[in-house]
Amino acid sequence: MAAITLNIGSLKGGAGKTKTATNIAAELAARDHRVLLIDLDPQASATADCGADPQLGFSIGELINTPPPYDPPALEAILIETEVPNLTVAPAIYQPLDAAEAAMSSQPGGTMQVRKKLVEPLREGYDW
Repeated sequence: MAAITLNIGSLKGGAGKTKTATNIAAELAARDHRVLLIDLDPQASATADCGADPQLGFSIGELINTPPPYDPPALEAILIETEVPNLTVAPAIYQPLDAAEAAMSSQPGGTMQVRKKLVEPLREGYDW
């Protein structure tokens, strides 16, 4: 069975998107579901909430926004296993993600890059 995708978003800051996402992810993981939390916020709050340190590796920003002719990092290289069993985070880091966000919002279908490069290849390895 392929993973169920749940998107939490709002244009308003401070609406509780990150806390909602991290709490749902932690609860699903506690119920023995394999969960991938994708942090697309340039503040990287969900990454920090999960206790992950994206400075130790790559982020979604590098995956999405590495310009040709350079090769982006391997998908597996950006994922961080958290201390919570069954919970993996695809981390954000401020500057590279900010550039990726600008690129995605300026291109028609830009947000599909996240789905194509991150969500679809990993669907079989996670429940959520």
